Amino acid sequence: MGYEQNRGQRSSYGAVPIGRITPNIGGLNRSPGAKDSLTKRRTFQPVRRSSFDVSDRRAQVFRPIAGGGVAAGLKWKDKLVQTAQEFDDTNKEFGARLGPIGDSGVRVLDTLLTRCCDFKTGRCEPSIDTIMRYTRYARATVVNALARLKRHGFIDWVRRTRRIDNERGEGPQVAQETNAYFFELTKLPGRVYERFKQLLGGRAAIKEAQRRKQANQAREKALLATSPSKLGSALAGECDPELARVLDRLGAAIEANEEESEGRSEDDCASSVNEQNPSSVSKNE
Repeated sequence: MGYEQNRGQRSSYGAVPIGRITPNIGGLNRSPGAKDSLTKRRTFQPVRRSSFDVSDRRAQVFRPIAGGGVAAGLKWKDKLVQTAQEFDDTNKEFGARLGPIGDSGVRVLDTLLTRCCDFKTGRCEPSIDTIMRYTRYARATVVNALARLKRHGFIDWVRRTRRIDNERGEGPQVAQETNAYFFELTKLPGRVYERFKQLLGGRAAIKEAQRRKQANQAREKALLATSPSKLGSALAGECDPELARVLDRLGAAIEANEEESEGRSEDDCASSVNEQNPSSVSKNE
């Protein structure tokens, strides 16, 4: 048989020439509207996940700090760094070498606010190399410090990209831009945020906080000394009078039950004493 006849026989067994299947490998011969699960997961661009273009509204996170003034901004910075230092010292476990933030985290926070942040606009977008140069830390130390600060709510950031003027098919279309760092302090733990506000408010705020703390302690002490039959009025007298009356009745019942139990225990104790000493009972009679 000739070559053409042999090829025809091979085709009759279901074989497909390699030239007919190679265009379909990797989706080269796919129709424009076809879905591709692989390209939906990855763009194959040299950028990090969850990155937004610098012009995207989700990347517009900068806000003025402390009204935009330099003096107020520096005070705001000092109090935030002080809060971070206190948080790290307070929550450091016994025997541990570092606290939850660490000295490197406190220094990175101070560097971001002092040398990389514009208080007027809130713009803070240094590269990792810039932070390394200012702090003299290694890259891993800076990255870990930023992660700890973010974990505890002291900073946050958005990954960004920028477009490149490459023709389609001639190289990457986007490039990674530096992160946009911002300070959303409402993500701080409740007591830490309150402490920051106290420090920022000055002596007056600290005195007011101390006064409220003393008032709460005095109220708790008074509640502990209150009779159960009056506890409902003390707790909910002004907010819910009906609930206060119900709690008062419940407290009175508990108080009466306790008095009855105490009386029974005293009678039982006297009876046991008399049983153990019958001679003393006869003498008394």
